[in-house]
Amino acid sequence: MTAPATVDAVTPGDPALRAVWRGLQDQGAVCSPFLSWEWFSALFDQPDLAGGVRVLVVRDASRPLGLLPLEWVRGARGLRTVGIPGWRWLAPDHLDVVAAAGQRRFVARSVAHDLARRREWDVLDLDGLDADGCLAAAVRGLLRPPRLLPRAPEPVAAPYVDVRSRPRERLLTSRKLRSQVRRTLREAEAAGGGFRTERDPGRVEASLDELMHLHNARLGSVSAVFATAARRRFHRLAARRLAEAGHARVYRLATGSGPAALAYALAWGDRLSLYTMGVDPTAALSPGMTLVGQALAGAADEGFAELDLLRGEEAYKLRVASDVRRDVRLRVLRPTPRSLAAAGVALVARLRTAARTGGDAR
Repeated sequence: MTAPATVDAVTPGDPALRAVWRGLQDQGAVCSPFLSWEWFSALFDQPDLAGGVRVLVVRDASRPLGLLPLEWVRGARGLRTVGIPGWRWLAPDHLDVVAAAGQRRFVARSVAHDLARRREWDVLDLDGLDADGCLAAAVRGLLRPPRLLPRAPEPVAAPYVDVRSRPRERLLTSRKLRSQVRRTLREAEAAGGGFRTERDPGRVEASLDELMHLHNARLGSVSAVFATAARRRFHRLAARRLAEAGHARVYRLATGSGPAALAYALAWGDRLSLYTMGVDPTAALSPGMTLVGQALAGAADEGFAELDLLRGEEAYKLRVASDVRRDVRLRVLRPTPRSLAAAGVALVARLRTAARTGGDAR
């Protein structure tokens, strides 16, 4: 493998990074809101979260061609693990390299080649990659035995609704569900509340605060996305910056006593992605499903091709989905004394579990 371009690992504080990233984004190089400058600049502004982040910038002789942000962390058993920043708690989907027009395959191969030669990681953990994207193909093609040991690809399911394939009045295909949504809206209005879509940056940020409170009150330690003060600061700032650029909205359903449910959505290209929700567990009927129905209507009204429900095959997603998209998680082990020792410990643990349960150790 011969490096086809210059690849530099720059820190989030590099003064040239913003211009490079924004210049590429303005050219249409960003395929997902989870790779946008608005999203990552908010992460970079949280020192507690960005300490291990570096951005691989691919250049030819005269200009930047693309980039990929990565995070180095100490994982299980002290393994030096690399992934897309925040992959352990942000759960970003549909990821690929940021790349100028016509350069995505070149940039992806340059990044994969650079990762293959770097010695400062034991495990590469790339979760939520576009399964058909250039980065996934480059990692599978270049990070191979005997120097590197890839694990079997793991599919990541992401249901979605093809909005354009359904009439607006049939976006929810179940008559019972449509009736339930109408009834919930009527009852919310009768109680002095109702439904609204927040797009103003200040109101998006304030509504996200309400959403995070409901989300944490309902799920507690089960969910990591808003688990710490630094993570919540990141989300507030990212939501504001995305809303200022027209890429974020919060759907809000309230009664007279306060919010019953809120949904945070990100708009990118022809896709509206429903990132997360917060639901009052004491609210009557199904306010969460009502918001999904309103998000579908909003997607149709704004001309989006689809409402992406993102990763997870929860029942409420499958109830409305047209189909399920498959992203992929790719993990690669570099055979070092540290990683091989950890792999041996893990294998022993699996063998012991298999012996107790009568299964196998795969």
